[in-house]
Amino acid sequence: MAQPRTLAAGLALAMIVSAVGAAWWTRRPPVRPRAAQFTFAAPEGERLVLGADSSRPIPSPDGSRIAFIANSASGTSAVWIRRVDSVTAHRLAGTEDVVGPTFWSPDGRFLGFFAQGKLKRIDPSGGPALNIATIQANFGATWGADNVIVVAPVNRTVLHRVPAAGGTPEPITTLNAERKENSHRWPHFLPDGRHFLFTARSDVKENNLIYLGSVDSKDIKALVAAQSNAVYVSSGYLVYARDATLMAQRFDVATLSPVGEATPVAASVGHNTASSSAAFGAAADGSVLAYRPAISRGSLVAWYDRSGRPGLPLGPERAYSEVRLAPNEKLAAVVIADPDSGNRDIWLLELTSGSLTRVTTNPANDWQVAWAPDSRQIAFASDRNGLSSVYRKAIDAVDEELLLRMPGRGAFPRDWSADGRLLTLGIDSGTDLAAIWALPLVGDRTPFPLGRSGVREYDPRLSPDDRLIAFESDESGASEIYVAPFGKTGRRRVSTGGGTQPRWKADGREVFFTTMTGEVMSAAVRGNEPFEIAPPVRLFHGCGGSPAAVPSSIGQSWFEVAADGNRFLLACAAGGATSPIVVSVDWTASIK
Repeated sequence: MAQPRTLAAGLALAMIVSAVGAAWWTRRPPVRPRAAQFTFAAPEGERLVLGADSSRPIPSPDGSRIAFIANSASGTSAVWIRRVDSVTAHRLAGTEDVVGPTFWSPDGRFLGFFAQGKLKRIDPSGGPALNIATIQANFGATWGADNVIVVAPVNRTVLHRVPAAGGTPEPITTLNAERKENSHRWPHFLPDGRHFLFTARSDVKENNLIYLGSVDSKDIKALVAAQSNAVYVSSGYLVYARDATLMAQRFDVATLSPVGEATPVAASVGHNTASSSAAFGAAADGSVLAYRPAISRGSLVAWYDRSGRPGLPLGPERAYSEVRLAPNEKLAAVVIADPDSGNRDIWLLELTSGSLTRVTTNPANDWQVAWAPDSRQIAFASDRNGLSSVYRKAIDAVDEELLLRMPGRGAFPRDWSADGRLLTLGIDSGTDLAAIWALPLVGDRTPFPLGRSGVREYDPRLSPDDRLIAFESDESGASEIYVAPFGKTGRRRVSTGGGTQPRWKADGREVFFTTMTGEVMSAAVRGNEPFEIAPPVRLFHGCGGSPAAVPSSIGQSWFEVAADGNRFLLACAAGGATSPIVVSVDWTASIK
């Protein structure tokens, strides 16, 4: 029989061994099944976001975690983290209102994201979100080994670099005018932390290319012809999408060149050629690939009454990204992207017969329409000159007139005054915040600002008598609707829980808007100077909560209001389902 002292020593040793084993078990790398594939949906009460940009699941560099974005029932988006070896996910507090794809630091300690006009970073294990830079939007960002972040800060501009610790973004690439490039986007660092992949978006389909750039040089190198984001994984592959199929192509990091032919690795992946974006991400070590399957992007236009009851569809099912009702209410201007090139064009939808007639044919993007009061002319934005410029065109004519081109700034028409003498505009420029302006159509046509500086303001809409103007502003920290006397001070906030897309009733006594979850709201307006705004009331949930265009997207108009304020013209997704996230572990093992 063991002596008490010997027994105690044995027990102590066993406890030490057990403790060491437990510590090793809790600290060991996650065990991933080999060559496995599984899917998962949003957490209970949440909804995975739509769109190939924001919907990308992004694995951590070591493949142990996946970051994805989901919307709550209230419409607030946030980043969620799920471990590959777990069946649950947790929400990252501080990432509310996130837009666009996330990105990891090279060591996986931090996650970068864009929200509320700021590029930010957060420690997924806990801690507050920290601001890195002020930028308008997010067309991709990547974090290099030297704590340099390369970011595409807004549409129709070049890539910028900014320290991960914070600073002012500085341009590092140059658009090629000869190739009719209109933006550089979706950067992704190679392991050396100096070279990065990026996508050049062009009016000419053949000039949509994936390039290699460097933080040390302005020189770039064409790699692959594709309308897609691209990533590199250390198992030696470039991954990108072609015709909704994910392709893997050998890549020699010594010569920085593709090798051989690309191999398909996943079919029917979400792919938006208009933004050169596919809904996928891959771990840097090549262990995990995650993507969202494609769903139908078709939508239908229909009238809805004030209770949200729809009428019959007006016209065929198409991928409408905008709908603008003509003042005569006989026509609607709709924007449809070519499924092959991704370029957008303006079409007319005849609301009685449902017939479609193409209005613009330029190979550039033509979109964001404002109707003239006579319903015979439109103003629209086009990037045929690089940054978006404003054009005017009679709907039954061929000629198009350039109204405004602002060097270094993109201009987008939003509304045409009732007297026909003025256009309201949305203006953006590089990393600056969007602003509201006006363009006189008589005299010297010198545009002038309408809103406040230092805050993002957009979508200015004039009341029918041109005395008041409704618009979006984030001066409160979130996008809300305001009304102000045109050209004067005295703005009043209309919305209380987020708002976008302001619209007026023909008598000017009611202003409508939508929330971020697609609720159609109404607020009564009394008087002109001074004027009063009644608390907004909910009318109905537009499209059953599935609008064809994301309400928070700049320039995307998915609902209009008839003159009587009793009918609403909506472009709604024909399906409404969202696809899950597919995760493939050790996916390169199947490549032949």
